[in-house]
Amino acid sequence: MPVDLADLAKIQEELDKAGYKSKPSSWHIRYLNELKAMYDKEGKEGKNPVFVWLAYDYARQLIKLNYDFVIPEWVFNYFDEAAKRLQELGPGKNTPRKICSALMMDTSGRGNTFTTARGVLTRFYAIQWVLSEKRLNPGRKIEDIFAEVAGELSTSEKIIEIITVKNWYYRLRKTCKP
Repeated sequence: MPVDLADLAKIQEELDKAGYKSKPSSWHIRYLNELKAMYDKEGKEGKNPVFVWLAYDYARQLIKLNYDFVIPEWVFNYFDEAAKRLQELGPGKNTPRKICSALMMDTSGRGNTFTTARGVLTRFYAIQWVLSEKRLNPGRKIEDIFAEVAGELSTSEKIIEIITVKNWYYRLRKTCKP
């Protein structure tokens, strides 16, 4: 029997009126915890605030989808500190650089906070994908999984080689296991 979307909308409306909120799954919590761990792990440039922004956006999406969820306190802590630093800025030269610094996004050298975060997230997703495939398809050859993940994560701007996924997996799998 096909589902009538109008009926589903009515049911959701009734649930909303009754104040019903869905509980976030353990995956939602785990993902936010992983983002916090990535933020807390200081690299040569310090903590990467892009992970805070990703966590904020993810939490907001959960709230908008009517999950019983609050934005994590560590996200607010970053915003509180960034707001203080922004308020301390005075007029003068290099305002864009000062704003980046206040937001902790002032890396120098190769890459920036965004490219660094993208690299960390790509490795994280790749390893999670391999672990998930191994769990769902235990008889599947690991090399085939590496090939699938490399192909799916590659873009026209950046090709990810099979050996790269394999190296990420064997180097980092223990830190990413559920």
